[in-house]
Amino acid sequence: MKNRVSKLITKINETIRSYPKQFWIIFGGSFISSIGSGLIFPFFALYVRKKFGLSMTGVGYTFAAFILPSILSQSIGGHLADKFGRKIIMLVSLLLSSLFLLGYGFVETITLWIFLTILDGLFGPMYNPASSAMIADIVDSSKRLQAYGLLRIIHNLGIVIGPVIGGLLIAKISYLILFIIAAITSFIYFFVILFFIKETKPEKQEVYKERLATLSNKEGNSNLLSEGYKKILNDRIFVYFCLVTILVSVVYSQMTTTFPVYMNENFGILEDKYGLIMALNASMVVLLQYPITRIISKYKKTTIMALGAFLYAIGFGSIGLSNSFLLFAINMAILTVGEMVIIPVNTSFVADISPEDMRGRYMGVLGIANMLGWGIGPIIGGLSIDKVGGNFIWLIIFILGLISSAGYLSLQKILPKKVKVNEINN
Repeated sequence: MKNRVSKLITKINETIRSYPKQFWIIFGGSFISSIGSGLIFPFFALYVRKKFGLSMTGVGYTFAAFILPSILSQSIGGHLADKFGRKIIMLVSLLLSSLFLLGYGFVETITLWIFLTILDGLFGPMYNPASSAMIADIVDSSKRLQAYGLLRIIHNLGIVIGPVIGGLLIAKISYLILFIIAAITSFIYFFVILFFIKETKPEKQEVYKERLATLSNKEGNSNLLSEGYKKILNDRIFVYFCLVTILVSVVYSQMTTTFPVYMNENFGILEDKYGLIMALNASMVVLLQYPITRIISKYKKTTIMALGAFLYAIGFGSIGLSNSFLLFAINMAILTVGEMVIIPVNTSFVADISPEDMRGRYMGVLGIANMLGWGIGPIIGGLSIDKVGGNFIWLIIFILGLISSAGYLSLQKILPKKVKVNEINN
């Protein structure tokens, strides 16, 4: 027993030493922020539907009100992170997000809610490409997949705590307390970055010369913003990858939009029980993400992403056949395995194929692809429930999951041989 404990401690120490100090500061700050996210985000669709008496299609449009400005935010955020630095963009985003979270709790009309949502969409998502680029700056390419996996673990540890506490607070007090606590956690993370994080933006343009030459082919001397995004749009591998990612995000978005409302209105499963299902999701990530990431790093990333999309298809498709808390929990377990293999690989894939001086913009466009899917997904779910019936949406999502899985598999065929060997497989 002592030997096992000693080996475990040694393994933990080795893991800590293998990543820079700044990574672990972000790691800890992300945990604080994720508790706040877990408190409120899983219940957004339920809250908006009950608070303002909206149809499910209306709920979908409120999510779209966040997503549309988020697309602009992601693209500008990535560019600004490359131009002015990762840290300042992360700080601005977190500070404003904390104010918006607080504001949500006091809004009494749907008009004001949508106005606040648009502002949140404009500034909140800027954090994502900046932070992803910072991790890519400070972590060696051979360890990036594990680094993104570790961040998912700590994020989901917060999500384990958040939904359980959130569900109980809704039952015992009100939604308002959730918004207040979530705003405080975001504000705390703001100060962590302000005082303990250093800027990491590369001073020189260190790029993959062959890929940059390909992307720069036939480019003129335009301004920095348009030139950068023209290169990205000429990267057919990345553009194809983003199209498939949009489809995957349409599928994945049902987890926190259509799914909780479907369970609540068809089977009487309330917020506290849904909080437990979300806690199951996060607990699995905390316990299994790192070992799973180590295992899947031995295989082609395109194959792993295809596997994740296939598991999404199975997990969501089987929701339409379920009618109890236990079966819904099993559905969530299947979805979680898919989530654990697809999300960190998705980000790592982009870090591998993007030139270093354009990493922020590549991450920004990846964020746009995800946001587009999250904007379309709730509307598809809402229209299906309102116009056809609850079960039909799960058949649609099952089919979309299978299509996206095939899309990731076909991506491998268009990768240049050198990229396949040197960049996609660790």
